Amino acid sequence: MPPVIPDKIPCDSFEKFQEEFATFSEVLASPETEETWDRIANALTRFGAVVKGGG
Repeated sequence: MPPVIPDKIPCDSFEKFQEEFATFSEVLASPETEETWDRIANALTRFGAVVKGGG
């Protein structure tokens, strides 16, 4: 079972945001296949939580 992604992930610096965005972008750059759907969905959920967490 994959780890649960919290509703909000604190993002209190621009550097933290850049790190999260780089990870998010890397996942979205991968080709969309059945094997990557879960990874892409998790990346979208995590990035949404980062945006909600603000700073």
